[in-house]
Amino acid sequence: MLLGQSDMIIWLSAVYLTSLLRKIASLTYPEDAWFPVNTQPDSNLRVFQPFIDENFKEKLCSAVLRGDKLRSKDKSICSRFQWVTVTGFRESSAPSAGTWVIMGGMVMRSSNSTDGFPFATEVVGVVGCELFPQKATPAGFQLTECHPLEINRVGNFDLKPVADANDRAGLLGIGLASLQLTAPADGAVLVFCDPLWHADHLHPGGLCRIRFRRKGMWVKINQTGETFDESIQFCTSSGHSQPCGGGFSIDLIQTASTTNRTTTVPNVKLVVGLPYAQPFGRVQQIDDILRNFALSNSSISNWVTVHRILGTEVNFGTKVTWTPTAPEATVSTEKHQIGQSKDADYLTRENLILVASPSGSPQPHVIAFRQRRTHLGEEAFRIDMEINGTFMNTGFGQAMDTVHLPLVAEIGQADYAVIIGAPFDSQTQKGPNVGRVYIVCPGPNSTKVSASLEGPYRQAFFGYSVARVSDVDGDGIEDVAIGAPGLQYSLDMEKSQVPVVGRVYIHRVTAQCTFDPSPLQILQAPDSEPGDGFGVGLARSVDVDADGAPELLITSLRPGVPPYIFTMPLRLKAQCQFSLSPVYTLAPFQAGTTIPVSILVRIFDPRTNEWLRIPEGLLSSTNRLHQINPDIVWQARYLRDGNNSAVEDPAEVFFTSQRDGRMDSSKPRFQLLPDSLQLVPGQQDAKQMRVKFNLQALYGVQMMDFVDVPHKVAYRSLSVADGCVATDAQSCSKAQQPLVDWSQCEAELKLVKHVCIPAPECESDLELKRDDDASTSVSPLLLEWGKPREQHQTLRVRLTNRGPTKANGVRLQIRVTGRLPVSPQMGLNVYITNIEVLQPEKAAKLSEKISLRRTRRWIVNTAQDDVAALITARSHNWMYPNESIVIILSLFVGLTEGTESQQTELVGTLMKLANKGDQSFHPGVQIKVLSATNDVFPENDQLFTPFRLVYKPQIEISAGQQPSNLIDSRKEPTLMDQREWFVFFTY
Repeated sequence: MLLGQSDMIIWLSAVYLTSLLRKIASLTYPEDAWFPVNTQPDSNLRVFQPFIDENFKEKLCSAVLRGDKLRSKDKSICSRFQWVTVTGFRESSAPSAGTWVIMGGMVMRSSNSTDGFPFATEVVGVVGCELFPQKATPAGFQLTECHPLEINRVGNFDLKPVADANDRAGLLGIGLASLQLTAPADGAVLVFCDPLWHADHLHPGGLCRIRFRRKGMWVKINQTGETFDESIQFCTSSGHSQPCGGGFSIDLIQTASTTNRTTTVPNVKLVVGLPYAQPFGRVQQIDDILRNFALSNSSISNWVTVHRILGTEVNFGTKVTWTPTAPEATVSTEKHQIGQSKDADYLTRENLILVASPSGSPQPHVIAFRQRRTHLGEEAFRIDMEINGTFMNTGFGQAMDTVHLPLVAEIGQADYAVIIGAPFDSQTQKGPNVGRVYIVCPGPNSTKVSASLEGPYRQAFFGYSVARVSDVDGDGIEDVAIGAPGLQYSLDMEKSQVPVVGRVYIHRVTAQCTFDPSPLQILQAPDSEPGDGFGVGLARSVDVDADGAPELLITSLRPGVPPYIFTMPLRLKAQCQFSLSPVYTLAPFQAGTTIPVSILVRIFDPRTNEWLRIPEGLLSSTNRLHQINPDIVWQARYLRDGNNSAVEDPAEVFFTSQRDGRMDSSKPRFQLLPDSLQLVPGQQDAKQMRVKFNLQALYGVQMMDFVDVPHKVAYRSLSVADGCVATDAQSCSKAQQPLVDWSQCEAELKLVKHVCIPAPECESDLELKRDDDASTSVSPLLLEWGKPREQHQTLRVRLTNRGPTKANGVRLQIRVTGRLPVSPQMGLNVYITNIEVLQPEKAAKLSEKISLRRTRRWIVNTAQDDVAALITARSHNWMYPNESIVIILSLFVGLTEGTESQQTELVGTLMKLANKGDQSFHPGVQIKVLSATNDVFPENDQLFTPFRLVYKPQIEISAGQQPSNLIDSRKEPTLMDQREWFVFFTY
């Protein structure tokens, strides 16, 4: 350890990453509180950064030309390709394994074409590009090569016999999905579909191709040993196709094998939507799609099991997805009712198929279907769109995905949430196609929408695409990416000043099944422009460089532009040790005194549970901004007061006014001396670095109150957006410029140290507890409705110093609460009418029989509105071990003016909130004790005594059976109808 023995040390324990980005973004402190000032305040919020490879377009074009067998030299085709779908997968779980980015796209036929072709596309294709981890690169990985998987020319099949045609494609790659296999299997599955594929010249039936990647190669089918693709045709028989559109939407899931063959090829299921099958559309589940890829000597049948779900709504199957896999610990017991053992399907719970019907009646909906051995199609639950207006054609279910959530067994809620996009949702104020995204957590009693997010502006098409993203903010819950491609250029853009450019919003998903309304980040294309369609396609995140952080794959509508890849920096956590020379803790300092502070910093990787070498980039003053918050608590308050950003609690205003008024609350107490901050690399241990800086006191120690406003200091360093340049790739790589959680890099500097000889420092356990007949310290004060004597209440509280040493600077803050935040204001008015401070006649241990007497060693101040009070020990008044005092509070409890005229409503409201413990309404008395000495058990420093309103209707009870009309059973006065009565007189 590099510290001298004379230093005072404050260690901060290392804990795992819990809410990374919220702490990184601001450390909950205002930006103005950090010095030196950040001239790029948004730079630290740029979580995802674009991956830039100048050769990406060239490599992609080369792959297209190699696959275009008809016109392999037509380079103009490259600049016309629109890559609109994308998916990604890692080849294995090994850290060095490569990643494939698979993209599907098309070349649109010229609108001036007179060839009479039936399809709007001229060329369609699917291309795969390989990425490999490379720590020395800025992104942590590099692009190696792109390969054509299938490139087809879309021809006029009427010009030649169908048997000779190789141009039956129409929309190849629009259906695209991949799945990395989990242990014990290894490898990945890729499925790409063409919903407009046709066996004849009449109808598009649809086709999907299956590829299996293992051990760095595409596996050939076992029977032929030559073909890499397994093809599945939909609605096709005897060379003829029926209209189905099979493959517009697909999804994959891995389950345990249900066959008896001995092979390492797992059972992968494919679900396919056929929205144009007659009469209403349908869905097909295809089991064990890898069976023909099995490397086995046994004879394996080439047939697969297909289950069908017939729709009853138009366009049934527009979007399909599986509910997500789950670890063994969360497997539902419900699935065992169908005869499966737990070991037979350890990878999944009872997986359901979610099917969207955007044109459903009476409103769009999503239906979850349960699998059974004998049939498929039993409805598990249904999610109906919320009707927020007259706009029904919202596209509810046009996009859909799921995210994992923590399992809450008590309420029976599923451990996943369903995310549903409605991109055509329109609003009267914002205009058409604003878009909306819903979140639903299925449960036994409800499948209603839990929350929703509304699009930012007209023509945003918010929710056109959605995809789950592995945990971004470090809270252990998957997050979601939402595409808002802005598919139409706003004609009144100059008037509205809102450019309709494509954007992708990254939102947190909470454990309560809601969205965080504020996005973690809003992404745009690096070369964004109105109408670019950025966000039209999203893929589920993939960890390309195996660093534990997700990469995003996003497509646009810009011709010739490959999918965008966004990557996160390496996520680490800092542990800091602050040290301060004891000369500044024992000797009082004056205004203008310079106080040197030193911080020892270590970096921890919570994913690998290891301490890391300090990256050179972290020591850079060019690529990073190093900042100090010189006085956290004071800075936050005076900056808030200066900006008028919040309305303070009246009790807090009173407590502040009781402090020493010689200080200007609008100015800081300490400041960072300019140019004093230094970074020193570890001399003996490369896993440490030291931060040194000087603080200057603007007041003397006698004028500062460190009891109520402790002196806390924090350090952080942020990546500077403009600091890294292309020529300095080494120092700007992900490994050199990590995303560090600095939330634990703060400490309280003890500038005033009390010595209690022989102990090196004073430590006292101050305990607050009730001193009346209450059974516990949290027993409520019961207030019986309608009894005047209940207005006067007395509360006795005992404060005891449990030692081991004496306590100095003791004070008690008392406040009363109880008003409902409604208009007109309702609730309880509680006033402090009198306070007595008593202590034993003798200084010995306090017992119940020792008489109490009033004492003048304590000063009592009450707020002008009688809602708060401050009890302070007089100067040089120490509270010794085992010494106690008793505080007697006299209270007056009444109703607010708004309550007196609404007694009927108050009864129900108060009872409901009081019984359920609603946090917005907590009537009672709160007492908090503070001390200048260290409190070893702060848990008993606060005491809250709630009020409980008891409503007992006064009814008459008599012996024997009585006629019902003799007993008035009403609990509330009867309200008469508001009618006008007329009296007519005749003469």
